Amino acid sequence: MDNMKSGILKTLKLYGIGFGLAEISYLTIGHPYIHAPGMHHLILFLTLVSGLIWTFISLIKFYFKIKTPCSLSFFRTPLNSTNNYY
Repeated sequence: MDNMKSGILKTLKLYGIGFGLAEISYLTIGHPYIHAPGMHHLILFLTLVSGLIWTFISLIKFYFKIKTPCSLSFFRTPLNSTNNYY
């Protein structure tokens, strides 16, 4: 459960910093040329892309992680033991 809380906090920090930088750039630079995306749009886009990349990397790590060997496992269940007792 602790990993979940730290992951949520890291995600909130990532998006908070990205949206904060976009707001600061909009307030300081503005949107001078309306026919092209402004700096704040590019910052928001990069924030969302980095969040998606982070999500895909986390999914890959979750699905293809190295399993703990049975000899090192803390709980022995019929699913991870080779003998009939546990």
